[in-house]
Parts: sequence; C-alpha cells; structure tokens
Amino acid sequence: MSIFSTCEIQVKDAITLMAVSNSAINPSIALGTLSKIILYNDGGDKYDYELARGVQPTSIEWHPNQQVLAIGWQNGTVTLWQEDQRQAKEETVAHKDVPVSLIHFNSSGSRMVTADNNGTVIVWRGITIMSVYKSEGQMTHCIFVELNNIIKSSNLFFFGGKAGLVSLADDSKHCSEVCKIVGSIKSLMIYEKTNSVLIITSGLLLVQFKISVTEKSLPDKRVKFTIAGDIEQLQSVWIGSCLIATSSNENMIRMWHLDQDENYVMTLHDVQEMYPSENLLNDKLSCCAYNNRSKHMVAGTKEGKAILWKNMAYDENPIESEQWKANPYIQVGNSGVLGISIGKNGIMAVRTANNVKLISETQVKGKMDELVRILQIDSKQILIYLKQDANQPQSMFMFDSRYNVKSIDCTNKLMLVHSSNRIEIHEFINSQITPKANIEKRCIKSALYGEDVLLVFESSIQVINYAGVEKQNPIQISESDGQINGMNTNSRFMVFWTTGNYFRLYDMGRKELRLLGVNRKFENAEGSLGTLKLCQINSDGTKVGILADNHGSVRDKVFVYDLDVDTFQSYELPINLKAVDIQWDQNDPRFFGVLTTISKKKQEETQDIKGNQFYTFFYNQQNGIREQDCYNLEKNQESVFAVRIPHIIVAQQITTKDKLQTYRLFDIIMNDFVGLEKAEDATKRAVTNFSFHLSCGNLDEAYKSVKAIQNPKVWERMAQMSVKTKRLDVAEICIGNMRFARGSKAIRETKKEPEYEAQLAMVAVQLGMIAEAEKLYQQCKRFDLLNQLYQANGEWEKAIEIAEKHDRINMLSTYYKYARNFEVSKEYELAIKYYELSGNAVKEVPRMYLEADELPLLEDYIGLKKDAQLYKWWGNLQESQEKFDEAEKYYRLANDTQGVIRILIFKGNMKMAKDFCNDKRDPGAYYYLAKYFESQNLFNDAIQYYANAQYYSEAVRLAKQQNLPNEVMSLSLQAPKQVMIQSAIYFEGRNIIDKAVMLYMKGGQLQKALQLAQKQKLTEYVRKIQQEMAMMKQDDIPDNLPQSKQTSNVLQANPVMQQNVQPGSFQDLMNKKLFDKALELCMSQQIPLTEQLVQKMIDETDEKKKKDLTQNIAEVAKKMNNYEIASKMYIQLGERTKAMKALIKLGDSEKVIAFANNARMAEIYILAGNFLQSGEWHKTPELMKHIIQFYNKAKAYDHLSGFFEQCSAVEIDEYRDYEKACAALKESIKHAQKSQNQLKTQQLQQKLSLIEQFVRAKNSQDPKEMIAICNELLSNPNIEYSVRQGDIHAELIEFYYSQKDVKDGIKENIAKSIFRSRISTFQLYSLDSNIEYICSEKWRRSWNEQAANLIRRREFLRGRNNR
Repeated sequence: MSIFSTCEIQVKDAITLMAVSNSAINPSIALGTLSKIILYNDGGDKYDYELARGVQPTSIEWHPNQQVLAIGWQNGTVTLWQEDQRQAKEETVAHKDVPVSLIHFNSSGSRMVTADNNGTVIVWRGITIMSVYKSEGQMTHCIFVELNNIIKSSNLFFFGGKAGLVSLADDSKHCSEVCKIVGSIKSLMIYEKTNSVLIITSGLLLVQFKISVTEKSLPDKRVKFTIAGDIEQLQSVWIGSCLIATSSNENMIRMWHLDQDENYVMTLHDVQEMYPSENLLNDKLSCCAYNNRSKHMVAGTKEGKAILWKNMAYDENPIESEQWKANPYIQVGNSGVLGISIGKNGIMAVRTANNVKLISETQVKGKMDELVRILQIDSKQILIYLKQDANQPQSMFMFDSRYNVKSIDCTNKLMLVHSSNRIEIHEFINSQITPKANIEKRCIKSALYGEDVLLVFESSIQVINYAGVEKQNPIQISESDGQINGMNTNSRFMVFWTTGNYFRLYDMGRKELRLLGVNRKFENAEGSLGTLKLCQINSDGTKVGILADNHGSVRDKVFVYDLDVDTFQSYELPINLKAVDIQWDQNDPRFFGVLTTISKKKQEETQDIKGNQFYTFFYNQQNGIREQDCYNLEKNQESVFAVRIPHIIVAQQITTKDKLQTYRLFDIIMNDFVGLEKAEDATKRAVTNFSFHLSCGNLDEAYKSVKAIQNPKVWERMAQMSVKTKRLDVAEICIGNMRFARGSKAIRETKKEPEYEAQLAMVAVQLGMIAEAEKLYQQCKRFDLLNQLYQANGEWEKAIEIAEKHDRINMLSTYYKYARNFEVSKEYELAIKYYELSGNAVKEVPRMYLEADELPLLEDYIGLKKDAQLYKWWGNLQESQEKFDEAEKYYRLANDTQGVIRILIFKGNMKMAKDFCNDKRDPGAYYYLAKYFESQNLFNDAIQYYANAQYYSEAVRLAKQQNLPNEVMSLSLQAPKQVMIQSAIYFEGRNIIDKAVMLYMKGGQLQKALQLAQKQKLTEYVRKIQQEMAMMKQDDIPDNLPQSKQTSNVLQANPVMQQNVQPGSFQDLMNKKLFDKALELCMSQQIPLTEQLVQKMIDETDEKKKKDLTQNIAEVAKKMNNYEIASKMYIQLGERTKAMKALIKLGDSEKVIAFANNARMAEIYILAGNFLQSGEWHKTPELMKHIIQFYNKAKAYDHLSGFFEQCSAVEIDEYRDYEKACAALKESIKHAQKSQNQLKTQQLQQKLSLIEQFVRAKNSQDPKEMIAICNELLSNPNIEYSVRQGDIHAELIEFYYSQKDVKDGIKENIAKSIFRSRISTFQLYSLDSNIEYICSEKWRRSWNEQAANLIRRREFLRGRNNR
C-alpha cells in the first residue's frame, strides 16, 4: 500500500531540459531553459543560485552516485557542476562552437561520454579527455555495457545517431563500426541475455545483432513494428531483462516481450474505470519512462496527466496486461507533458512547458506501542489512535504536517515526523499533541531511540539528541557492504540492510547501540539466497524475518535468520503468490506473518482470491518455519499494520461522507481466538502455546499447555487448530473435552475413509470449518465428497462445476438433485433443464407437473419435446381419465401399437385394429390381439396372430387344443427346438411318425429320430439322419462355449488369475520349463494363451519334444476356444485339415479363403465352401465366386449342385423370380449329373419341371390353360418344395378379378385352394371388403410369409442331407 506525494515547481521561462539527481538524501532537480540552468530541492524550493553561460544549455545529466551535474552548452562548452562544493569545472575546446547533443555516464560514474551535432564523440574521466572519435551526423544515443563471456569492461560503449551508424568504442582510443541501418536511430538498448544490441529505427524496424569485438556484426533478426502514432515522437523504454515499452502519441503503450516473442498493449481503459465521469480515452500518451525503484511505468499525456501502472510480475517482465495494476492519475498541468525524468532514488519529475510535478511514492507507514497507534494516510496527514491507559477506550484524531512525510515513529509518549529536510518531535499530553523539538537534518530515515533520535544516511547511522547534537560515534558502513537500503526498529531492537546484501542487528535497550552477532551477508554455504528487499526483527532480537527478490522464480520464499545458531531457514509460498510485507508479533518472538499478493502468469489459473492473503507462522530452531494459518483479506484491506495476538491489525481503505478515499485501522480476531476475545490472558497464552506445539508436532507439550482448561469454547478452537495442522488424534482429544457427541461420532465414522485428508475434512465439517474441508478434499482428490459437501451447503454451482470437471461418475445424480432443489422452489424451467441433463426428464417432468397440478404446462412441454415416451405417458393419463380419443391420438404419436390396439378393441373397432396391427407388424400388438381372439374363442385368428407375434409355443398350444395337426406342424418348424421336441412327442403320440421324425431331426434329437425312422421303416429319413450324424462326427472340435469379450480382456490384462492359484505358480512352472503342466494350468484356470507365451514355450523346448509340445498347445488352444493359435500350431505340424477347421471356428472369412488357396487340398476346399455358405453369400458376389471356385477345384459336384439349388430357392423366396430360379436349377442338374447322383438328379428335374409349368402359366395368354396348370400344380402334394402356393393363388385371384367375377366365386376358389394347401387358415370373413387388397402385391407377400420359412427349412434340410 503506497501513497504518491507530489510537489509542483513553477518556472516563468520555457523548460527545455530536466534531470533528477540520484542522491537519496539531498536529491536535486535541474531544469534547463533557453539561457540557464535552475536547480531545486525535492521539496520544490529553488536554490539561491543559477548556472548561466550566455548561451542555451543543450544537454544535462547527473552523475550516478555523486551530486555532480554535467552540462553541455550550445557553444560546445562542457561543465561539471559540483553541487556540494558549488564549484564548476569546464572544458571549452573539445566541442568548440558545436552544440553538445549528448551526455552519458557509465554505471560507476568513472567515465563520461559527450557528443555533438557534427559527430564528434569524446570519452572523459572527470573533466579530462581520454579519447576522441569522429562519426557521421548528430549523435543521439549512447549506452555502456558489459559483454557476457566476451569482455569485462565498464568502459565499453555503443553510440549512434541520425545517420544510422552504430559504433563500438572504449576509453583507450579503440573504435569500430558495428553496423549501419537505414534511417535514424530512435532507441539503442542492450539485450544482455543474448549478448545483443537492439536498435529501433525511424522506419519502425527492430534490428538485433550479436556483439563481437573482433569482427563486424551482421543483423540476425529484423522485426517490423506496427505503430499507428507519430513516429517522430516514438520513445522506447527497457524494462526488466527482456521487455520493451514504446509510446508514440497513441492512447496506449505497446509492450514487446522478447523472450516469449509476444506483444500486448496497456490502454487507458483501466484508468477510465476509476473516473467514470471523465473521458480519458481520447487522451494521447506523449512520453513514457520506467521507475526501476518503485516498479512503476509512468506515461505523460497531451492533456497534462501523469498515468502510472504498477508492475506486479515476479520477474519484472510481465507477459500480459493483467500483470500491470493501474493507479489513479496525477494532474501535472494544463498543457501536454513534454518529458519525464526519474532518479535512482525513485523521484519522478514530469514536466510541461512551464511547470514540473515531482512525484514520489511513499509506502503507507505506521507504528504502534502499547497505548499509541499512528498511521500515515496521506502525504501530509497522520491518523493517531491514543489511549490514556490500557483500560480506557482509544480516541482518534488527525495530525496535519506542513511537509511531505517520509517516515514516522512513536512511543507511548512521543511521535516523530520526518520530512525531506527536517525532523519534528511531538509529545502526547492529555490527548493533545504538543511540539517538543524541531531538528533540521536531511537523512534517508529516522527513528526514536529513547530520548534520542536515530538518523540513517547512505553510509552511516548517527545518534543525536533533540537539539541535533551527536551523542555517540556513528555506525559506519564500508564501501564493500554497499549503501544502506532500509532500516526497521521495534521498541528495543534495530535491523538495517545494505545494497551489498548485508544486514546488522543492534540492541537499542542500552545507553549506546550494541551490535548483536556479526555483520551478516545474506548467503549460506551454497551461495547467495537472493537480494535483500525487507528485514524485520522480532520482539526479543533473536530472529530476523527476511523478504528477498526471487530472481524470476515462480515460487516466492520467506526467510528467517536465527541469531543464536547463525542459520537461515526458508519457507516456500504457494505458486503465484508474492510476499510484500512481513510482521513479527509485538510480544511473542515465535510468531510472525507474511502479507502476499497475487502475481499470476499468463494462461495459468490463479486462486479465487478477492484481495491479499496473510499467512501466519511459528518458528523454532528444531522445526524451522511452520505455517499456522492463512487469512484472506478483503479487497479494501490493503496492508497489515501490526500483529499482536490475538489480533491482526490491518489498514483498510474507506470512503468518507465526502466520497474521499482514506484509511483506518481495524482489528481482525485470529481464527484460533474467535469467541475467546474476552478470555483471560492466561487462557490466550495457553491457546497460543497449544497452537505452537501443535504446529511443531509436539503433541505432549501441546496437551500439557491446555489440560487445565475447562472452557468447551477453548477446546473447540483447539480442535479447529488440530484440523489445520492435520492432527486427527489431537482433534479427537479436543472434541472429547468439548463434550461434542456428534463430533466424536464423526471421528469414528471418518476412519472408514482410506484418505487421511478425507477423514480430517469430515471432522472439519462438524466443526464448521467448511473452507478447510474444501481444501482437504481437493488435496486428497476426493471430489465425490467435495461434491456432497457443496450440495449440503447449498453451493450448487460449485457442485455442478466439480461434477463436470472431476466427479463425472456422479454428474448425472448431481444434476438430478439440483433439479429437485429447483422443483422445491417451484422454478420449473430450471428444474426441467437439469432433469434433462440428468437423463430423467421423461419420468420426472411429468411427475413434477402432475404433483404441482400444472397439467396445461405439462401438455405444452410434451407437445414441445415430441418424445415418444412422453406421448405414451400422456396417452396413459388420458386413458385413465376415459378420454379414449385423446389417448388413441397420443398412442399413435408415440407409435405405441399395443396402446392403439387396446383402445380400438375397447371401442369394438376390430377391423381397424386388425388393419393397424397388420400395417405395423409389431409382435406385441400381434400378441395382444391374439390373446383377445383367444378369449373370444376365435381360435383360428388367435393362432394366426400368435404366429405373427412369434409366440410359437402359444400358437402350437392352441392348434393342439383345436386338433389342427397341419397347423401344429407348420408352426413347429418355425419354433425353437424345445417346441419342436414337444410337437414331435405330440405327433408320436398320435402315430403321425413322419412328422414326428422330421421334428426330432430339426430339434437335434437325431438318435430318437433314427430309432423311430428305423422302427417305421422310413428308409429315406434313415438315410438323411445317418448323413447328418456322419457330418457331425467329422468335426471332432469340442463344442465349448467361447469366452465372453469381457472375460477375455480381463485375462489378457492379468495373465495370472486369482481363481485358487497362488501368485507365481504359473510363472514357477514356466521357469522350470514344465510346459505340459503349465498348459494344464492354463486350461483349468482359464489363463489365456498368447502368441508371446506360446513362442516362449517352443523356443525353450528341446528339438525332440517340440512336436509333442506343439501338438499339446494346439489341443489346449482348441479346447480354450483360442482357434487362431490352434490353427497356427496345426499348420506347423502339417495338419492342414485341422488347421482349416480351427480357422472355421474362428469365423474369419478372409483367413479361411487365404488358407484354402494356399493349401490346395480337396478336403480343405470343401470345408471352405461349406463355411462360406453359412454367411450372406447371396448378398456378396465375391463369396459366391469363391464358393463355386472351391467346389470346382475340389471336384465336389454334389456340393456344387446343392449350392445352385440353394441359389434357386433364394431367387424364389426373396425375389419370386422363377425364371432365374430355373436357370439356377439347370446348373444344379448339370453338376448333379457329373456327381453321378441319379436320385438327386431325378428330384431336381421334377422340381424344375414344376417351376417351368408355373412359368408357362404366368406367361400364358390362354386363361383356360393358365387355370388348368395352376389347378394341376395345386393338386400336386409336393408343390410346396418347388412353387410357393401363395404365388399360384395370386395368379388365380388376379384372373378372377380381371374377369369381374362375383365375390362369392372368388371366395369359393380361394377356400378350395386353402383347403388343399394345408398351410394356414385365411380370414374369409374379411373378403367382402378386401378384394382389392387380396389382388395386390401386398397380400401376396403376407400370404407367402408363413409358407416361406417352412419351405426354406425343408429344402435346406434336404440339401444338407444330400451333401
């Protein structure tokens, strides 16, 4: 937290030059006009002298370490003005009569470079000339540099100017041209990381080239800038180690990050948000500069404003605009800003044409003692809190200083106010402030020391009394230690640190300052620990808390120096947090806190923190730094003023009634003491000691410190401490002393959880520590429990986020519970949204609206979603309310055929029910209608609809009851094997042996079928059964059930299963090369055989035993259904037939085809052809080609004949193409004749004859001939094996319909045909209204549907028997 102090300087003449000195104690500001140099102090007071030479000063520069001002004049004179001695040294000849355009010092100030408009460059030591160089044109830029790994010399420099020539020179008369670019040089910078020089030209080109002292360098990188402003006003600033900032009269500053090769802009939008009533976006930035001390980017605008952005990045190289924090602007003047100058002391001077605004950043300072607290709230205001004694309430009042305050200090009786050139001492008397002393001294910082005052200078510390008299010898700082960089004190001790990374501790409790320990450097045995940034000493002077620059590390560290053992301990802060302040407790030397702020990196997630965080710690020698707690400060709580257990005192920004921003002090009670504010001091000390010992892991000492306490509130606070320190055992003791039964139960139940953090989190929930529970659940990644916690706490958005990102297994249930939550609050739209996300909308939305009696909303929702399940639900509701028309409407929308059939039956509309059922062909609707027909004793219809529903067992049952053997037979052939066997028993009981034998065969009971056929001397059936049994015996592969895919995956993932097998047993057999036993174990324990395992067995087996092992592997693999490995083993053994059978079991058509082509054996060709017929060969021409090819190669004409017979059946069943069927049968007959199978040839010829007759009838022009042929075909008992009776009936009906025959005639002919067909009972009663339907192609399909399956099965059986 900082305050910007300002001071204005008014000048009558036009200001042309400006420079701020680098002195920390007596800074000066030099202003150049058209005729003279005017000097001012940092308070804006003009010195009593001016520097004039009768000509215009053209260039000025302050020495980096001394109060020496270098001035270049228009006549070429160079002046060195020593301000302390008020003496001038001049050289008039070097640049005689040529204006000096450039003055630049090196970092130590031992060398100075000047240049003029004619290109003369001179190197100086003091006022003595060392080297003179001549270049082209006016020189405008110069920079000193140390080149890494090339040369170490602070006197090496580059210079260049408007001619575009860049040269490298030193002070020893060595100069060489480095490069020349097109245009003039607008900026010259050193990129030390890459030993490169960066040049920005007037053509907006960034040129980079490597530096070499031995040869001319060539540019290795050229980048074109994109700038929309005025090129002539282009200014460039180097920031950190790799960042360039440019301004060019735009409303933004452009940033170029060289390491990341990225760029971004900082605009006035962030500043505009602070001033909504003003219009800042139209302003333009005319110049810019960077303050390396305060880390501020400063920009001047055309409207006279100074805009400041604070650099918040770790490494001072921000890679995005979010790492810059905008500050309120400062009005400099009414005209545009023309220049900015910044000294090493941090003073920023911003000038317009006639005035200068001095800006200095002051950290908000405060100090406290037992009875007094003081806080600087403005550059000249101090807020004072004062008590008369410890028991009195404090009073608050303001103190206004006449000068800008640099530092403050106080005791219970005195207050010190330090401004730029004086120190004021004030005394507190009866709530009044009385001046006590006024000391005119300039120093960096001052502090009260008893009845004396400490004065801190750059290289010494003095002790003076109130009269300004020195009381003791000053403390001197050697040049090797550097200069004093800062100092802090408490009531008795002091610590200061230097730029050389040293710090010292002093005891202020004695008459004279006494050094504690030694002058200590901030390093350990491994080297430097960083650069000292802030030091604070504890209350007993034995520990120093240290903050240091982390040199770009992502994690910042906090250090503690232990004076007693002379060691450093460190603690690494969480990522993206930057330490900005450290505070020791006023009384407890073990306790301190660290204030942190966020400094996020690009594309990295940061913690969800509104403001700063304050971490508290304990320190001891044995355990080092132990974190105690963490406090999230509010956004307006900008700094921590002090720590005094049990309070953390913060400075909080508030808005007054006049809408002004100011600061006040507020006490935050520590978490461990909530509810114990009024407890006795002994209790507070006990709680503090408990927290200390607990954080150090010393349970015994922690318990001893609080065992005498009886207050349950104290035990509750200690239980909470135990959770924070992750000591569940201690929490159990504390909760027991709280007499908290629910908490004790929670501890017992938490032990069921495997994660220790999850156990702690559950206890934290019982203690009301919700935030701590969240952290613990996140640490152990128990997002399921975190999800439940958010739900129970009503934080549904967080619960949803956790479920979607980390707990997806519970995501749907979270959606569902969230929807229920909205349902309770009657937010139906949101409830519907999350019911839909949970996948329960179909069930829950109707229930929700129904329970809420919001049926109109429900109907609208169903109409909007158009979901079949919702339509069905609404139809059920309407049906229950006897709104049958509405119910039927929604059942139809839902495509619920059973619902529609149910409504139609209830209405008595059977015709529409049957039409709807036949149109939808839904098995459930068929079944429902069949049950209805059965209840109405319409058995024929019931049988038909049971069959259509594929409930063959019901259809067969009903056919048996009605004594319809033909129906029983036709239905049984379509039914499962169990129904076939039951029907076979039925026929056997009725002595219809041929049907019984056929059904036994189809049902797989071949032995029973053979016995019956032999008994009844059914020779043909005996032959067919024997052929079938012979085919089965050929295949000696056991018909084991294959492993499921899931089981196979498990086995492959875990070769050694856990089923009664001890771990290592299988491996033991393998190691002993007992491969036969290993194979037995594989088979018994279902351990899969992999190719690697098999190959290992074969490779490690003797040649004599390899064949037996391979045979054993093949048999085991086959029994384990691993047919691929079995086939490979059989191939190695030369048993090709067995290999083919294994491949067939594998079911891979491509491998079967490939193997058959390679084997070239007749038996294998036949096996391959038989296997390919089991696939969809009629849809795949390539398979048909392979089948014909294999049978031809094997000369298996009988098989080939059977295949063409099947082709003929497919043409009839699928396409009703009898012409193609004839062609296929002719091919079948041709191959049957080759096989010399006379019986089969005769059967095929008979079948071909019948089909040809039907083709002739179809194509006949003579009606009588057609009718005669059809009747003849229908009278043939074997017609069903050749021509489908439905097709013959269709031809007849089409003829009658075309002749306009009366309906009764059509009924009679169809009835006769049905009587002879023995297929199924037709619905004669519907003919009156369905004549046109009967004559259509649709009827023909429905008629053939029942017969097709029966005929196809019989033909297939006959064809298989023939093969």
